[in-house]
Amino acid sequence: VISDSATLAILGYVFYNIVYAGFSYPLGKLSDKYGKKKIYSGGLLIFSVVYLGFATLESVYIIWALFALYGIYAAATEGIVKAWITDLIPDEFRGSAIGLLTMFSSLAIMLGSFLAGVLWDQFGAEAPFLISSGISFVIVIIMMLSKKL
Repeated sequence: VISDSATLAILGYVFYNIVYAGFSYPLGKLSDKYGKKKIYSGGLLIFSVVYLGFATLESVYIIWALFALYGIYAAATEGIVKAWITDLIPDEFRGSAIGLLTMFSSLAIMLGSFLAGVLWDQFGAEAPFLISSGISFVIVIIMMLSKKL
């Protein structure tokens, strides 16, 4: 028997994926028109807002808006970063570069999940969300100030 909270979690994940799928192509087109850096940075900014929202959530109804925004974040970053790499790396190294990106992204996700668990255990549920939100916001600022990207 699936509990109500488990059902809501599954529905939230399904909703996130529907939004992610629905926004991936339009945001990819926008990145071709306005630049990958702008769309990717916008995605990270959305991530920062979503994680701040998760940390300060006071109403269960807001979580649906956060899951929608989280899907937009994924659509603005996942495919676009790979396309961006193909713009930055010479042809003969593109496959290797995307492979390295995927490898390091996977390692970062594993390490991040572990650290989030430690932070949650030591400082409460809000800590990993607040820290992730802050770090992503700083990265957006650095990216926007960088002329080389």
